[in-house]
Amino acid sequence: MADTYTQVSTLSTLVTTAYDKMIENANRSKVLFRGAVDKYLADPTHAGSTYTLQIYNDLAETSAALTEIAEPDAVAPPANDTVNVAFAEWGRLVVRSFKLDQTSLAQVDPMILDQLARDQAVSLDNEIKTIANAGTNVFYGGNAVSTVTVDAADVIDSDDIRAIRTFLVRKSADTVVGDLYHALVHPNQSYDLRRESAAGGWQDLHKYAAPDVFWPGVIGVYEGVFFQETPRVKVANDGAASATNYRAIFRGRQALAEVVWKEPGTVIAEPGVVDKLSRHRAFGWHGALNWAIYRQNNLVRLETGSSIANT
Repeated sequence: MADTYTQVSTLSTLVTTAYDKMIENANRSKVLFRGAVDKYLADPTHAGSTYTLQIYNDLAETSAALTEIAEPDAVAPPANDTVNVAFAEWGRLVVRSFKLDQTSLAQVDPMILDQLARDQAVSLDNEIKTIANAGTNVFYGGNAVSTVTVDAADVIDSDDIRAIRTFLVRKSADTVVGDLYHALVHPNQSYDLRRESAAGGWQDLHKYAAPDVFWPGVIGVYEGVFFQETPRVKVANDGAASATNYRAIFRGRQALAEVVWKEPGTVIAEPGVVDKLSRHRAFGWHGALNWAIYRQNNLVRLETGSSIANT
């Protein structure tokens, strides 16, 4: 009689798929735009639904020479410039069931909290990015003269950087770190800039020579600007014939302002808050804060194409 083998099909209920209980997060880009904010509410009169930030302007430049006996004519200071920042709330909510908590192969609560922390950072970053991209000072790469004329050939180059730095200096924009302005550029823009090989290009002159710059994603210092590389730069298919348009942000000090009513943070509801039997647990994040462009002349957007695909 032939042997009968005890195999998987014989005791199939004993052979199951095993899982690693350590669940890793997906790839995550660094959130950098909130780090580009450096003007804050300093001395409010009282709590308000809107805060008005002000900038006083200098007297008109003219001769201040005096004569020996004549009194000078009095002059009036110019009106202040104002920037309004209105109250805004942000947040996200996740409710976890009792059954999921009791039957899951891995702990769910730490995963939810990490997801919420990431969501908070990304949500705020996106709001600031939207405001930064609403600036009125725009440069275009290559031969482009508007958003709808940008194509793949209109790549970033060294002359774009020199022109933007010249604009910021001409507008008397203070630098951000030492004598350096700050740029947030897409990796595809970084690629095109760093591969430039002509005389006067990045490869010819670039030096990573800013020991006091420790910001994440900094790839170097060039032409008076320190560069942070991030895929979070705004990208849209709104160039010529729907070409991909990359929007780098350049800034001097106090380009963006932030007002905080409540610093965003994690919220964990006590058991019983969500339902009477305490079977559901609520997790979330909540904050009240908003942003605005504070010094328009200290903020520049550079729209370019790229020689490589955004994939």
